[in-house]
Amino acid sequence: MIQFLLAVIYLAFISLGLPDSLPGSAWLIMIGLGCAPIYPCIIHSIPDHFGKGTSPALIGIQMASAYIGIMSCHQCSI
Repeated sequence: MIQFLLAVIYLAFISLGLPDSLPGSAWLIMIGLGCAPIYPCIIHSIPDHFGKGTSPALIGIQMASAYIGIMSCHQCSI
């Protein structure tokens, strides 16, 4: 339900023509804060799903993928 409301707020700001202003970019911060607990929870559950022996390698892959994703999003916004 919260994601739906955030999408509505985002569309409202886009329709006002304010996507580059501070209120227009606030939706990104709200979505980030809403999804913030998901990533650590996924990393925490890796040893339970894949075993303790392979978990360091899999956590490294997840971290590298997250960093690549952040860098690619940053490069698109420049």
